[in-house]
Amino acid sequence: MKTLILLLMFTAAAVAQSPVFVLSPQGFQSTADPSQDYVVLEGHGDQQATYSSALRYLHTLYRNPDEALSTVDGEMITINGFSENAIHRNGMHVFDMNYTVTLRFKDGRMRMDAPSFKLTTYGSNGSQELHLVWTGWSLGGDDLGIYGKNEKLKSDRAKEDLESYFNDFAADLQQGLTETASSDW
Repeated sequence: MKTLILLLMFTAAAVAQSPVFVLSPQGFQSTADPSQDYVVLEGHGDQQATYSSALRYLHTLYRNPDEALSTVDGEMITINGFSENAIHRNGMHVFDMNYTVTLRFKDGRMRMDAPSFKLTTYGSNGSQELHLVWTGWSLGGDDLGIYGKNEKLKSDRAKEDLESYFNDFAADLQQGLTETASSDW
């Protein structure tokens, strides 16, 4: 009996933490359906209640939410965020990330579109950019890629960091919706 209870707890925890996005040379794709570049998260209540809960939660995440968030009332939230030293290419290169995530609301559910991002860092040679795919030459190392020619993965660590960042973001947002909807002070 104890084994069954532990197995059920482990399965529930694994489902709750399962990734929603995977990074490919084409960008982020849903793990449930790779043909989709979005995931659908369950909200709480109707469209307006889910939208309001998400907006309240997102306001707690950003230092200046008026700059980071733009909205279409009751329908859409676009997040323009920045995260310093967020993505590692290897042990030497750490990149800052500017990202955009769009959330759409319908029938008490929330659609999270595939995030877009720009990764930059500054070194002794000046600015460097880490592209999703880079097949050209960069003599000075100004431009690097997560994927290279023939869609070959060149940076496992950057891929893992990006997937973790946005999958954690989605899980935290889902949790935030639950907590915001049930908070009563």
